[in-house]
Amino acid sequence: MSKHTDRNHLKEQLYKQREADAKFADEVGKNEHLILFS
Repeated sequence: MSKHTDRNHLKEQLYKQREADAKFADEVGKNEHLILFS
C-alpha cells in the first residue's frame, strides 16, 4: 500500500468519524431540547 492511498484512507476515516460525531451531537441536541422544554 502506497503512502498516497494510505493518506486518503485516513482522510476518509476522519470524515466518517466527523459525520458520526455530528449526527451524535445532533441527536443529543434534540434530546436536550426535549428535556429542557417538555
